Amino acid sequence: LEWSQANDFMRDVNFPSNMLYYGALRSAGELLDDSTLTDKAEELRKNILQFSFDGEFFYDNAIWEDGVLVRTDNISETCQYFAAFFDIITEKEAFVDRLAHIFSPFAERPERFCAAPMFIGYVLRLFLLFDVGENERLLRECKEKFLPMAERTGTIWEFFDESASCNHGFGSIVGYFIAEAYRKMKQ
Repeated sequence: LEWSQANDFMRDVNFPSNMLYYGALRSAGELLDDSTLTDKAEELRKNILQFSFDGEFFYDNAIWEDGVLVRTDNISETCQYFAAFFDIITEKEAFVDRLAHIFSPFAERPERFCAAPMFIGYVLRLFLLFDVGENERLLRECKEKFLPMAERTGTIWEFFDESASCNHGFGSIVGYFIAEAYRKMKQ
């Protein structure tokens, strides 16, 4: 799913993978006008909420113990973004607002969460901030996270450090977000 510690949480039932599957089922059902797929997607969404969500955060996985599915203590920042991005949570705007504060690059990160890497976690964060109209926050975060990269190499990197590609294609999405956030703020 991404380049973080969250990939260590794959044993038995991985909820971010199921959120991605939910998104694919729902989209296929809508595209094909197939209620069998959309019904299956909705059932999956309900199960994700039941087993992953504690009312505050989504947990990354659950394991089978003696025939019972038991949620682990594993929580990743990226799992929260998947839950919002794929509309698992229905109170999306309030949830994203809370996440925006908790995982802000300007705040101290809670230790219990494994951090989102650039791809795909932080990119989903940008999509969500843009989606809920948090343009000023998006621009502040882009300046904080990406300006040092652009100043150093003139590019956007695969990671937040120079340990891999320092000219990564998906990074171009940052330019789109910056341009569109400015455009919306000028309206």
